[in-house]
Amino acid sequence: MTSGCVGDRRYRYVRTQPDCFVPPPDPVPGVPGEQRQFPSLDCRSTLYKTGFIEFHEDGSAVDPAQEHKVLALIESEKRRAPGGKVITFLYVHGWKNNGDQAAPGAKPKDVERFGTALGELGYRARLANPPNPVPVVGVYIGWRGKSLKGPGLFTFISYWSRRNTANRIGGTTLTATINNVIERTNAGSLASRVVLVGHSFGARVLEHAIENGVTLYDQRRSSAAPS
Repeated sequence: MTSGCVGDRRYRYVRTQPDCFVPPPDPVPGVPGEQRQFPSLDCRSTLYKTGFIEFHEDGSAVDPAQEHKVLALIESEKRRAPGGKVITFLYVHGWKNNGDQAAPGAKPKDVERFGTALGELGYRARLANPPNPVPVVGVYIGWRGKSLKGPGLFTFISYWSRRNTANRIGGTTLTATINNVIERTNAGSLASRVVLVGHSFGARVLEHAIENGVTLYDQRRSSAAPS
C-alpha cells in the first residue's frame, strides 16, 4: 500500500437527475452533460434518497448548487408525503473519510454505511405505514476528513490537523446550510423530523455549528407555540 496525501477535492457533481423528483423535471439541473463520477443525489433505493453537500478546508461550500439540489429534493418528497411529513437524516462523517464511494467489492466506506442506516430507517417507515410510508431523505455532509492515505500508523499523524479542520467546517456556512435543511423539512408540517448525527470529528463539526447558531427543533416549537 502506498502512502501520500489526499487532496482537498470534490467528489459529487450536480447533474440533471429527473428521476429523483416527483413529478419531473429536475429543478436544479446543474451543468448540461455533466457526467463526472458521482452525482450529488443518489435516488437508486426505493426506501430512501440521499443528497450530498461538500465543504472545503476553510469551511466554504464546494458548490452552492449541491445545497439547492438537496433542498429541492426535500421539497419534492414533502409534496408526495401524507401531510407533508418527511424524515431528514443529516450526517457529518468523521476522521479518515470523505465523500467518495468504495469500489465494487471493496471495504465499505462511510457513504455505504450511511446508506445501510438509511435503508433500515426507510424499512421501518414502510412497516409503520405500508400504504403511504413517510419518505426518508439522507443528507451527507462531506469534508476532507481523510487527508492521508497509507498504513494506519501513518494516517494517525493527521489527527490534529483534522481536528482543527473540523472546527472550521462547523462555521457559519454549514450552520446556515443546516438551518435551511431544518426549515425546508419542517415547512408546513411540524410532524416532520430532522435527525442530526456526527461521527468522530463529525460530532465536533456539529457541535461548532450548533454553537454558531443552528436553531434546533425544540427551539422552533417554542417559538411557534401560541402565547
